[in-house]
Amino acid sequence: MTVEWEFYERGVDVEAYMDQMTDEAKKEGALAVYQKVEMTKTPSFYATLVRKPVVVLVITEDWCGDAMMNVPILRRLAELAQIDVRVVLRDEDVTLIDCHLTNGGRSIPIFLALDQEGKVIQKWGPRARVVQRDVEQLMSELPEKEDLNFEEERQEAIRTLTHRYATSQSYWRAVHDELVDWLASCN
Repeated sequence: MTVEWEFYERGVDVEAYMDQMTDEAKKEGALAVYQKVEMTKTPSFYATLVRKPVVVLVITEDWCGDAMMNVPILRRLAELAQIDVRVVLRDEDVTLIDCHLTNGGRSIPIFLALDQEGKVIQKWGPRARVVQRDVEQLMSELPEKEDLNFEEERQEAIRTLTHRYATSQSYWRAVHDELVDWLASCN
């Protein structure tokens, strides 16, 4: 049995995860994304998106802005494609995230597609390429870390990004399209 499968078995259903989110602002944002994101394909497309038995394990935390946007979109796709999604919290046990670092860091969310033996078929996260480009641009405009205004401006950049994550249809579409491709690549 793989470490991923062990975590999958003790994970919570994605709907339960969203229901029990403790960061109220992120919970509200996640619910808005879930309710408003447009599924741009036909129901039959989603129903046949993944032809092999696959489950998805999400590594996240509810305070994460990227998770606030990405997890509800994955949830909608998984409901349409009839894929079981379970969630584990990164900080409760870092064993799993330490197996799936992003550029050496514990970035979240990370989505792991697992086969029936618990082996990782595909990995996605923490954000769509177009969103990553925007994040890098916004962060590049911050002053140097030694600057007295750095932390205040960094917090403002995070608020800006969080607002975009909660409201930007173009971001949602980018995440949707990447996740559709990611799930299709599991076949």
